[in-house]
Amino acid sequence: MKNINKALEISPNYGYALFNKALTYELYDKYDEALKWYDKNLEVENYIWSYYGKASIYGRKGDVKNTVKYLKIAIEMDKVVKEEARVERDFDNVRQSKEFQELIK
Repeated sequence: MKNINKALEISPNYGYALFNKALTYELYDKYDEALKWYDKNLEVENYIWSYYGKASIYGRKGDVKNTVKYLKIAIEMDKVVKEEARVERDFDNVRQSKEFQELIK
């Protein structure tokens, strides 16, 4: 995280660093911080994996509405995301919902 923070000191709108800061928080189960940093990344670039990251967090939380909302954006950007989502364990809590099933079929 130290190197990411240093990169953001030098270039506050460095998308790759913003994304990686979000991902780091997500991997440490600090979901609120991760969502905040994914949003910061999306303010500077329309990055598919930030939408996917947000969907993953909401999936773990069991929030069908937001999972589908952000996953749909990612799938519209690149259909390969649908294949990822079909096997992603982060979506286990929402996998059986009608809305999720409809999105990944």
